[in-house]
Amino acid sequence: MGTRIQGPEAAFTARRMVRDLARDLGFAERAVEELAIVASELVSNALKHAGGGVLEVSAMVDPSRGPGLTIVVEDDAPVFDLQRALPDGHDANGPLDPALLFGRRGIGAGLGAVARLSDALRIEPTSGGKRLIAVRYVRRPAAR
Repeated sequence: MGTRIQGPEAAFTARRMVRDLARDLGFAERAVEELAIVASELVSNALKHAGGGVLEVSAMVDPSRGPGLTIVVEDDAPVFDLQRALPDGHDANGPLDPALLFGRRGIGAGLGAVARLSDALRIEPTSGGKRLIAVRYVRRPAAR
């Protein structure tokens, strides 16, 4: 299922979509809420950096890991170095200056949280921007 990301209600819609599908797939309630955080963060980033985009939430089955859920957010903002943006207190340009955090609309911890609450996170270029893809399995793989 997919939906346009636009306006302040987009994060609410994303959380609802993810919660509904995650519960249907048999995720534990804690995992359902963690996935809602993942969706909310990715959608919020698309709104903040690209003015919107498209959210797709789908069930999937990996032959070795079993059932899971995929959250895809596509927008027209430029591709960035995901590994550089993952550590808390960083963005796509590297470490954030603590003196400049006030008014920034974020402390640079969102993508790190998305990575910690997902089993896989990747970025792919598209013809007009990028696609962020987060995957979580009902049965999480052993600690990485």
